[in-house]
Amino acid sequence: MRQVKFVCAGFLAFSLSMVATAASFDCNKARSKVEKSICNDKELGELDAQLALAYKKAMKEHPLPSYVKARQRDWLKLNSFCDPKNFQICLKKNYKERLGHLQPENIIIYSNTRQFSYEGGDAVAEFWQVNPNKWRLSIWGGFAIHSQASQAEGKEIYVGCEFDGGTTDIFNGVATSVGGTSVKYKISGDTFVLGDSAEICAGFGQMPEKLIKVNR
Repeated sequence: MRQVKFVCAGFLAFSLSMVATAASFDCNKARSKVEKSICNDKELGELDAQLALAYKKAMKEHPLPSYVKARQRDWLKLNSFCDPKNFQICLKKNYKERLGHLQPENIIIYSNTRQFSYEGGDAVAEFWQVNPNKWRLSIWGGFAIHSQASQAEGKEIYVGCEFDGGTTDIFNGVATSVGGTSVKYKISGDTFVLGDSAEICAGFGQMPEKLIKVNR
């Protein structure tokens, strides 16, 4: 009888700890490893709540809400691939980086379209201001169908290109990521011209070379 009471008390403590967090969803319905990690870590719960608000605001204010939505979905999927040995640490890092993407103090946005399509090979380049002289470049898009993965899953699976570069002064035309990948680009008026995207796309697709500024 004592053993039964102990198990019930432990389950109750677990449930209460989940409800106590500030997550953006009902922790009583948490199922995935990511959701359970968020519900069992106060900082992660708070980050999740902050991200939900930032995402909602970005969907209203960003000139390309379809891009924001597509990138958010991709980001959510990637969280499940965090290193199992450092799962919560990885999640916190991912959340903080994503919050930085959604809450920039100053941003310049270029795109080949105002109706971004995940499957259509569209691309978006964003410069986030880090300090008065430095900006961080992010390029995302250039999606194509992965035939083998599509056959295995029984549905169309898309892969794409992503570059999250180091700081640049915008006008020097080169940005290098922490991993060492570099991209060359040219800005002329409201036009952003990307150099060879093969290094970013890894053979899966080709980003549009010419992007037009879409925010003022």
